[in-house]
Amino acid sequence: MAFVGEQPMAGIVYIHGGPNAQFTHGWYPFLHHLALNRIAVIAPNFRGSTGYGRAFMDANRYDWGGAVVGDWLAAAAWLRHSLGVSRERVGVYGRSYGGYATMLLMGKEPETFHAGVCHAGLYDFTEFFEITFVPNLMSRSMGLPFYNRRINEEQSPLRYFESIRNPILITQGELDLGTPAKDAERTVSRLRALGKDVMYAFYPGEAHDIIRPEHILDVANRITEFFAQHLVRKRAPDH
Repeated sequence: MAFVGEQPMAGIVYIHGGPNAQFTHGWYPFLHHLALNRIAVIAPNFRGSTGYGRAFMDANRYDWGGAVVGDWLAAAAWLRHSLGVSRERVGVYGRSYGGYATMLLMGKEPETFHAGVCHAGLYDFTEFFEITFVPNLMSRSMGLPFYNRRINEEQSPLRYFESIRNPILITQGELDLGTPAKDAERTVSRLRALGKDVMYAFYPGEAHDIIRPEHILDVANRITEFFAQHLVRKRAPDH
């Protein structure tokens, strides 16, 4: 799905959670809001999404950040080639699994994604399994990092923290038991220790989803301004 307003100045790839979920036609007020602010959004049903058969849904099982990266890069290319978005004005945004994917891409693909927003993501696979309240659910989807060395060594965002070059906003609910705040706070500390440009917004009383009206408004304004600052108003490089 795509959300495109008049004369988009920037574009983002929005990555849904799950990963076994999907975008269907409907009303997505925040994504429409971004489009009205000249930030085009493409929300792909990448491999691992539901609705396209069992084989497609299982395509990234035990391979959370492997071949699926190509789907997200293709979405970014669509923003550039179909909408004319400048390369340096492409970003990425996601929640839950999408938050994981966003952090991974910010480290692995800094030439493609120039700003990223992660909500309720997971960033260090080994430590994540020590603190999450849903280890069985997660292990069926991604495998245990203690035994699946590929996903732990190649696909954990932690492995690419030093390669991050562009700004990141992390948002997190205090009461999230699936992707606990402790992982987000450790990640913020690690990134700041490495001198990375990271902002952190913490929401008391919220769990995996932000549901209080005042917090919904705050996070929407933060994300919109973050992308406006780092993508829409970004100066084009001198050639």
